Amino acid sequence: MIVPIHTNKELIFKQYLTIINGVLSSEKKLTAIEIDVLEKMLYVDYLYRHLPKEKRDKIIFHKTTRQKIREEVYGISIQSLNNILTKLRKKGMIEGNSLKVKVPLKEDKIELTFKLEIKKDGE
Repeated sequence: MIVPIHTNKELIFKQYLTIINGVLSSEKKLTAIEIDVLEKMLYVDYLYRHLPKEKRDKIIFHKTTRQKIREEVYGISIQSLNNILTKLRKKGMIEGNSLKVKVPLKEDKIELTFKLEIKKDGE
């Protein structure tokens, strides 16, 4: 089954995270605010995709970018953002000051395939 979802470059990251969140294990599930913060970070990563990853990570985690993210995500406090980043690190989405989550965006689209397999008893 193919379900086309029309979107734009700002929303695609939130939509991707929302979709994959449904299949993440319970300890890795993202809260709404974690999705909001992470999608902003992924969008910045996308905007600077022409730069090497190390430079993109420096931009994403720079004080100015973090301030902008705080303003865009409900005007959260510095402490709240730091707590959210800590939770994203514990969930494996961020390591140190580097994004670890990969978005399979190619030619301005994401294609996901899900394969569900029933295991036989005893497996």
